[in-house]
Amino acid sequence: MKKSKIITCSNGMSRRQFLKGSLGVTALAATSSLTSSCNDISNSSDGPLRVRTNVNDITTDVRDEFIEAIHFFKTLPSPFNPSLNFYDQLVNFHQQSVISARLNFGYSVSHQCPAFLPWHRKLLMLFENAVRIHFREDFALPYWDWTDDSSLDIVFADDFMGPSIGDEDDNYSISTSSFAKGLFSVNLTASQLSSDGDPTSNCPFSYITRGPKTVDLPTADDVEALLEISTYDSPPYDLTADINSSFRNYILGISPLQLHSVPHVWLGGSWDSDISDGTFDGTETTSFVGTMSALDC
Repeated sequence: MKKSKIITCSNGMSRRQFLKGSLGVTALAATSSLTSSCNDISNSSDGPLRVRTNVNDITTDVRDEFIEAIHFFKTLPSPFNPSLNFYDQLVNFHQQSVISARLNFGYSVSHQCPAFLPWHRKLLMLFENAVRIHFREDFALPYWDWTDDSSLDIVFADDFMGPSIGDEDDNYSISTSSFAKGLFSVNLTASQLSSDGDPTSNCPFSYITRGPKTVDLPTADDVEALLEISTYDSPPYDLTADINSSFRNYILGISPLQLHSVPHVWLGGSWDSDISDGTFDGTETTSFVGTMSALDC
């Protein structure tokens, strides 16, 4: 980790305040004066050029620092909600956008609308900017090319993200890597956010789970077909937009392909309670999904 270095704005703010300011510009409800005084800090052009590298090609040092940053942000208090850490705050931003869309069907701020790609890019940049402040100034998030089978052995290794399928005897929990059960907690589960408070939500686990694979990852041909669409979006700019004239809805709206959603489902997986009921034995819920299968996890 980078040594404790004081980074200041023109008004003399500390590194902690600097982080608060750079994050604050995307939280619509934030009213802190830090937002107005340090708006320019969140500009994507600040700092060294961002070069995102294929995860197959990142160095061991970058990989290890990336993992260390994730764990560090699970301890860093959120500047928006004192009950959350910074990492969970980013999770909660996504959760709340999904819940909002469910409560207001047809209206979304992050998925079935033109903002889908820029909204998620900004969310990732909040994490990326924080890593740049606390760890490596030239850090850029690596990307996983899920059309390349060779990447699976790299991403889902014990020295990186852990296995792509968890322990069948323990609700498919991850049992190895630094993200194993007991080492990395999932603090915000779908059951906490469900409208009826149902404790038997299909995503109730307080640890990372990855179940059996029920779909195949998209292929390079699938991506090429997407790139043939030259129009970013088209009316009515929601999940009913014509996929032949909406690059954005092609990513989200083709079933069963759904370039964006399928990797979620592939990674999280799903399973029936008669396969692995474990902690939830005796509940009425008969199927579960893994940590990445549900968008509100």
